[in-house]
Amino acid sequence: MRLSFVDQLSVLLTVLLGIILSTLFWFVDVRIDAELYGRFDRGLQNRLNLLADMQGVGAGGVKSNRLERWLPEYAEQGHTAFYQIWDAQGATVARSESSNGRDLPAPPALEPGAPALFYDVVLPDGHDGRAALRRYALPAGDSRGSLSLMIAEERTSLDALERSLHFALLGGTALALVLAIIAVRWVAVRTLAPLQRLGEAASKIDPDGKLNTLEVQGLPAELAPMADKINVLLERLFATIARERRYARDLAHELRTPMAETRAIAEVALLTGDHEALRHSLTEIAAIGAEMQRVVETLLMLARYEAGMDRLIAEPVELVALVRAQLRRLDDGIRGKRIRFVLSLPQEAWVLADASACERILSNLLGNAVAHAPENSVASIDLFDKGGGYQLLIGNAAPRLRSDDMAQLSGRFYRGDAPPNRHHAGLGLALALALAKAQGLAMQWQLDEGLRFQVSLRGFAPLPD
Repeated sequence: MRLSFVDQLSVLLTVLLGIILSTLFWFVDVRIDAELYGRFDRGLQNRLNLLADMQGVGAGGVKSNRLERWLPEYAEQGHTAFYQIWDAQGATVARSESSNGRDLPAPPALEPGAPALFYDVVLPDGHDGRAALRRYALPAGDSRGSLSLMIAEERTSLDALERSLHFALLGGTALALVLAIIAVRWVAVRTLAPLQRLGEAASKIDPDGKLNTLEVQGLPAELAPMADKINVLLERLFATIARERRYARDLAHELRTPMAETRAIAEVALLTGDHEALRHSLTEIAAIGAEMQRVVETLLMLARYEAGMDRLIAEPVELVALVRAQLRRLDDGIRGKRIRFVLSLPQEAWVLADASACERILSNLLGNAVAHAPENSVASIDLFDKGGGYQLLIGNAAPRLRSDDMAQLSGRFYRGDAPPNRHHAGLGLALALALAKAQGLAMQWQLDEGLRFQVSLRGFAPLPD
């Protein structure tokens, strides 16, 4: 089972907090035990010192030979505190009245003068207790050799206090852990809510549907750059998908008729045995093949430029020479339709642009002007410096165009009312517009009242000084 990010973070933080609180519980518990038993042992040490003084072996000298006189809990009715004294041979020298003649557990071996030994024992009344033992050396003439003094007290109340503190500490730790788990879960859900919303929005993206970018507003600073980058990638992805679909659609649309024509011509040619008819059919098929090749190449070029696959290289380009070269290339068409071009060009016009792209733009624009201008009409080409950059204007008569056509001219395969032309697939203006945008040029067109179509191309960067 795959856990969500919130669940993983909650489990991880819960385990971490559990380890921290358990360690804290152990540390506090050890400190409490050490403090409780330390205080208890210091009390035993004080009573042991008092007993030693009373036996004449302590630093305070002899005060009394009976501890019960000063501490009533060692009397017979006390039954909570006990003491016993042994000589070097293990014989009992004295014991507390509370013992009722019963001995404390025999003391372990201890060197005279060594620090007091504290340990747990079973008291004469059968209760659990804690004892303090110390061995004192006697003068050389004393037949007892040495005295081992033991002070023991019942620790039932101490154990009860320790258990209550343990339970209180354990309950507090458990409660803190439960509250921490709830807080961690709440914080994790609240903190990761933007990420969850981002994931839900991403899961709703349909590659076959409309582009829906991710909402960046309100995202944390760590997620906003990622959402921005995802949006950029989504836009590119959807643009690529749209280009592929448009390419396939356009290709199918434009090649359907030529392919049908090719098949029909081939079938007719197979039925005739006339060599001249076969030659004519092959010529027609070759022309149709050239048309299909131009369509495919133009569509591929459009797709590459729109996708940014073909990088344009800015270099010095002389526009006047480029315009005149294109006019010479179109000279046969110009003469055939008796079109007169009125040129308003400077001697030179150097700009920073991509030479091949500019050549293709001029080829398409001037080719359209020659193809769609009526016979015996006048066309114009104006190139002038508009303060920081050159602007190119190409105008020609266009009696077949209407004002409603202006918004559709940039569309692919749009021919308006013009009759089908095998040499013009309706892609020239779309390709010129794509090449212009790739160079940062602005291309616009308009139809004036005299049905004269004019294309303007501006934004050419001048050469640096």
